[in-house]
Amino acid sequence: MKRGILGGTFNPVHLGHLIIAADVAEALSLDRVVFVPAGAPWMKSHDDDLAPAEDRWRMVSQAVAGDKRFEASRVDIERKGLSYAVDTVRDLRREAPGDEYVFIMGMDSFVSLPQWESAPEFAGLCRIAVVQRPGYGHKATQRRVELQLPACRGRIEFVKAARIEISSTDIRKRVREGRSIRYRVPEAVAAYIAERRLYR
Repeated sequence: MKRGILGGTFNPVHLGHLIIAADVAEALSLDRVVFVPAGAPWMKSHDDDLAPAEDRWRMVSQAVAGDKRFEASRVDIERKGLSYAVDTVRDLRREAPGDEYVFIMGMDSFVSLPQWESAPEFAGLCRIAVVQRPGYGHKATQRRVELQLPACRGRIEFVKAARIEISSTDIRKRVREGRSIRYRVPEAVAAYIAERRLYR
């Protein structure tokens, strides 16, 4: 089975995440896309605005429930300590060692990939799908990353996905201000945020 991995804080998950997953799944003929909410993300470990991991997990589970191509994984939430992408891929490969894995990331993450924790090992464990972004020359960026991280040569795919101007930061701000988040998150996620009084 060919599985995509879409990791993130999902604070909260929104329609932009689902659209990216659907577009990449179609472009690369993925059988599944695994959404992996971070437990203690290393870049945001001191973020006061970060909803509890269990709440973010439940929102992701509800968001992906209607699409058989999507699933949610708890591997990062159940791991102790900070979450790094290399740990995520290691754990998923242990669960299904015969599967092929494709890690989905944005261009901004791809640019910093050589500085990631255990980057050479990470690049050897999975293929990399990079969602293209206007304003980046992806060929020049790819050459620059491959020079710094030779392990990723021949393992990178660039994918065009619909660009939807929705951000988790804006959604949290809207909730704090009492504004609607309809059409930005799935209805079940909006209801969960309201019920749990998140981001207030």
